[in-house]
Order: sequence, then C-alpha cells, then structure tokens
Amino acid sequence: MKKILWALILLVAIQFALIGCMGKVVDMTVVIKNATEYELRWVVFNMPQKSGTYSPMKHVITGEDEPLKPDEEREVVIGFVESDFGYDGFALIGLLDDGSSDSLETAKGAVVLERGTNRFVITHDGENFVITNTDAADISKTPVSANAEPGASSTQKDEFYLTLFADFPGETLEKGADPLPVENEPASPSLIAFYLADELSAWTGLDFTLNDVSFGEDSITVDWSKGSTLIAGYDGREWKEDFRFFDGVSLNWFMMDSLAMTLKNNLDVTTVYYCSDGGSVTFPNPEDMAAQGLPELPVDQSYEGSTFFISHAGGRGDDDLPIWNGYDFGPNLEYSEEYTPEGDPGEYLSTYEAAKLVFTTVKEKGNIPEETGNTEYMIVLTGIETIGESNEECYVYRLEITEPDGVVGAPSYAYAYQSGNLYMQDDESQWVLVYPGIGGLFGADK
Repeated sequence: MKKILWALILLVAIQFALIGCMGKVVDMTVVIKNATEYELRWVVFNMPQKSGTYSPMKHVITGEDEPLKPDEEREVVIGFVESDFGYDGFALIGLLDDGSSDSLETAKGAVVLERGTNRFVITHDGENFVITNTDAADISKTPVSANAEPGASSTQKDEFYLTLFADFPGETLEKGADPLPVENEPASPSLIAFYLADELSAWTGLDFTLNDVSFGEDSITVDWSKGSTLIAGYDGREWKEDFRFFDGVSLNWFMMDSLAMTLKNNLDVTTVYYCSDGGSVTFPNPEDMAAQGLPELPVDQSYEGSTFFISHAGGRGDDDLPIWNGYDFGPNLEYSEEYTPEGDPGEYLSTYEAAKLVFTTVKEKGNIPEETGNTEYMIVLTGIETIGESNEECYVYRLEITEPDGVVGAPSYAYAYQSGNLYMQDDESQWVLVYPGIGGLFGADK
C-alpha cells in the first residue's frame, strides 16, 4: 500500500514538473482571412519553442474542420505557451484533406503571436501562399491575389495587392506595390495597368508613363507616352539606388522587360504589344538598338523580351548581319550583345574574340558544369565597366548555361582587355580576380 501511495505522489510530482517546464498555456484568439481563390483545408502555425516540450505546431484549421473558403474570415481559439509570445514562426498551408507533410506548403511571411487577438490575411502571389499580420481595420478589406483575374472582385473588395518586377539580365527583383484602393466597384484591368506603371516609376525613378492601354482576348497593347524615359531618353536626373544604367540600350531593354513581366504577372494576359502614339515604338538611340536586332518595334509585333530579340539579331537580312557573323566560336557556343561598344579595340581583342577566350578559359579550368551532349552556351556582352584595384576597363559578360530542362546557370565574368585579367562575380556581386593575364593582344592565347 505504501508503495502504491508513493507511486501516486511521484506521478503527481512529475506532472507538476512538466507543467512548470512547459510554461503557462493560455487561450488566445486568431482571426484569419482567406484572400485567395483556393479552399484552404489546413492552416498550421509552426512556432519556435522557447520553454519546455509543448508542441510548436498550432492547428488553426484542420481537415476535420470546414474548409476556409475564398473571402471567408474565421475566428479560432488556440492554446499557446505564454512565455513564447513575440517570436517569429511560420505558417503551413494545405489544400488536401490528409494534411500530410508532403501536401503542406510553407507560406511566405512571418507569423508573430502577441497577447490579445491576432489577425492574419492569406494571399497567393502566383507561386506561393503569403501570410501577413494585419490589424482589425485592414482585415475587413479583401485583398485580391496577384494572379487573380482583374475586375473579378465583388463590390465589397476595396484593395488589390500587386507585385512589381524589375527585370535585369540574369536577375529579377520583386517588390510589393502599395495596395490599389478601389471604391465600391470592381477594379478594371486598365486601372490596374496604369497603376502598375505608376508604381514602377516611383520604384525605379524612370518614367513609365503611358497614353493608353487596350485589351484583346489574352493580350494587352500598351501605348507609351512621348514623355516616357523609353521614348524621350534619360534626361540626366540622378539615378536611384539599384537602378543605374551605363548605356541607353540596357535602359531600353530594362523598361520594356520590366513592364511586360509586371503586366503578365498581375493581369490575365500572356502577350504584350507596345506602341507609341498609336504607331511603332521608336527609340532615342535607333542605331544602337538596330545592332540589337530591334531598330524599332512595330505595333503588330508582340514584345517577346530582350533575350528573344538579341538572339535573333542579324537574322533580318545580309546587310544587318553582326560583325561577328561567321566567327568560329566552337561547338555549342553562341554569342550576342546587349551592349553596343563604341570605337575600335585596336591591338586588343574585340568583344567577341574575348568572349571566346573567356569561355575557353573557364571551361578548361572547370568553372562551369561538365558539358553533356545537350548542353548549350550563350555568352552575352552586357556592358563595359572599370574593375579591380587598378580600375581596369573590362568587357562584362553573362554566360548562360542551358540544359534541355532550362537554364541551369548564368555566372558573370569580366575581361580586362588590356592586361588580360579575368574576373568573376561572387555571390555578393563583388568582382574577384580569378585568372590573371590569360591574353590581351591579337593572337595571344587564341
């Protein structure tokens, strides 16, 4: 009997010890709003454990509950360790009943739980779910995901959440636009298109000003204003950080690529046409753009992106063939230019000769993946920069490595044509000297 009594006392002591380690568990309220087009079967918060062994998984909605339907707002009470308030966790979203780990997707955005009522909005940016802490005033509004059909909102929806894209060669920046307010009516596609152009202007410091937009079944036609930077050229204003261009060609491609990508990712369109005052798009630097394969852009020709036009440069007739036409780059290597150099290199290697030397060097040194029978390479001149401690003037290249499944890499190299030094850009976009003196004069190491 005494043994049984001592066992009971020990069991109670262990329970109190566990509770003490675990910390005080309190009930808290979560209000969650589904602003996607999907029915959400699972919403789970994974919160960091700061005390004891209490489970970090907080099931807000499970497969046993009614699914959280589009536009629905739901209030849920969950238990939470009081000492764990204020730490960053994340959310898992599931669309299937089983709730297995394979079927749950990690949402973008942090989940921070505080004392009181916590309010969240779940959206979808076209690729991922996004969860956002919000306040009582904002959660009553219905944000529409970036991939939702424009104009499909009900009269109760009064904000659109949109995404901007800055499309540079080899790198794309994303930024959430300020919510577009819509007062008691569906937002028209035209309104959204003009708003996106204005937001790009504010972000980049360039003028994405438009005269008009019109829509086809799956297309949009954008009429650029004569006052836009694309048509009028850069007026010498101070560059904004992250948006500095060293030549008009790269500026033109950036503006057309960025607007096209932004429109396609926020509107229900797959094809973009450009015009200016109803006619062809003419550039302030037509000769430079002609060397890129696009002296002007006709109204009836869809804009397929800078990579398409550059790769087809020279295919418009023998008179327009680039200077490197017929040059032997070797198997599986092609060359193009996004930047048009001025002047004659004189006794030094030309841009395309240096491109072959750069490719041959990095291939022999093992800096690129081993070539398979289907590997293709495109080396692109993207500009001329001064690099290194001695401020050497360098040809800058992007090497696109493509397998049948798509582009698998696009490292950047810089070749100092006078000294022959070869630089490579590291993960922090810093230039590092990797191979000094690989060749500089005509005929050297070629």
